[in-house]
Amino acid sequence: ADAEEVQVGRKNAELQAVAGGIHDELAIGKRLGQGAFGSVFLARRELSGSECKIAGDDVAVKVVSMRKTDGALLDGGRQRAFDKEVAALCLLQTSPHIVTFLGFSLEGALGYIVMERCSRSLLASLLALEDLREETMKLVFTDMLCALVACHAAGVG
Repeated sequence: ADAEEVQVGRKNAELQAVAGGIHDELAIGKRLGQGAFGSVFLARRELSGSECKIAGDDVAVKVVSMRKTDGALLDGGRQRAFDKEVAALCLLQTSPHIVTFLGFSLEGALGYIVMERCSRSLLASLLALEDLREETMKLVFTDMLCALVACHAAGVG
């Protein structure tokens, strides 16, 4: 199967910020982006029911390999970085200026971070505007500074 269309889900009934697998609950689709730490994929919640907070909604799933770049051994540094990112997202989940953290899972040599999916990037949103005004940029920078304040207030830095 193509890596961008791998079926992924979770064993537990709802996403939590504490633990659990993601098999059987999420279907991972196309890649949205890739960075040095992992790739982000579009995913859709497969199960429905009153216990599912985001049933049917699209989410973003960051997939991180815990293996060294040669693929041979598990990399403790990558595991620590993953743990640090999850801890930071847990601390910031109440901020309206930070993308909503929905849960995480560690399965074998892969780590998954499930987040709210944004409809488009900030850059794409700004480029779509016909007339970019100073007032708009003031709002953008104010929101960015509020996110930074939330990070500092939570001890994330």
